[in-house]
Amino acid sequence: MKKTLKTLKNIIKWALIIVGILAIAAVVYAFSQGKNPIQSVMDSTDDYSEVKEESHEESKPVQAEAKVYKIGETANINGVEYRLEKVERFDGGQYDKPEEGDMYIKCTVSITNNSDRKESYNSYDWRMVNSQGQEDGATHVMDVDNQMDGGDLIHGGSVSGVICFEEPTDSEWFRLNVYDNGMWDEDPIATWGFKFENNKSE
Repeated sequence: MKKTLKTLKNIIKWALIIVGILAIAAVVYAFSQGKNPIQSVMDSTDDYSEVKEESHEESKPVQAEAKVYKIGETANINGVEYRLEKVERFDGGQYDKPEEGDMYIKCTVSITNNSDRKESYNSYDWRMVNSQGQEDGATHVMDVDNQMDGGDLIHGGSVSGVICFEEPTDSEWFRLNVYDNGMWDEDPIATWGFKFENNKSE
């Protein structure tokens, strides 16, 4: 019985040795063929998912240079028409006068809502830029009639009125900007450019 067990152990021992030799021979053969046996196993496995690194950079739309309208031209923005009808210089009246070196500019504007939605308007949506790089909000002048306030326009509604600004008399040019929301927006939706020659706007 002991002899039988000894013989069985020898058989198992030699079997393990033979298996080890065969495994080593297979590895040596694989390397001799220019292949990595470990990589070959990975390449044959279909359960790996490719992970792509996500880019966190937002694609920013390229904005075209904004058109500058002339006095009398209409800007149609999403079905709403904005128009700078006329511009007048005003040196003040009985109740209000500008600071020394300044003047009032009266801008008559009109808005027509041809869109399908209700559109809000306000004089604070309009701002004036001068050649000194200053952008100013509207100012109320008591001596000027028909100054625009604020409200809503339904489809087909329109409104016109005067918006006043106090600006330096030595400014070489002016630009009137209108914003969708003058309190929060950084970029205007339309711009009109003009300058004064012999106290007349052009």
